[in-house]
Amino acid sequence: MNLYNYCERYLTASKFEAYRELALHPAPISILTTPIMILSFMIPNKTIMGDINDAYSKFNFWLENLLFIAAFTIFELLMVIPVWIKNIAQIAWASKGLFITVFNTAIWIFAGLFITFYILVTDVVNLFKLLKDLQGCRSDNNQECKNEEDKEDEDVLLLSC
Repeated sequence: MNLYNYCERYLTASKFEAYRELALHPAPISILTTPIMILSFMIPNKTIMGDINDAYSKFNFWLENLLFIAAFTIFELLMVIPVWIKNIAQIAWASKGLFITVFNTAIWIFAGLFITFYILVTDVVNLFKLLKDLQGCRSDNNQECKNEEDKEDEDVLLLSC
């Protein structure tokens, strides 16, 4: 797919907010758009179709990402034991002195699994928070993001001159 086809497809779809998802995810490819296709014939009001379209877009987003979160969690659960074992050797190698080495290794053997599970839960919660923020930094009054947007606007102005 070349750039022209990409722009033709997605920019044209963005012009018609009420039918955007039908253009982005055509019905033979995504069976989930079938209800929207049926509703598009039944509801002539484009405002209502735009709301339905937005709801479908969020539903599709969360359907995909809940599967991703589940796969991410399973992957991290599979990595808990190998990471715990590797860290036993790493702590034993990095500690200086016999007493410190034995002490640190014993602490990791007894507390390491709890620490690793805590990190796993923290990773999953952070991933969920990132996915929950649909607007990215634009939804927050983040000055750094505003500065980046201003810089991009200046670059566009300089290029257009």
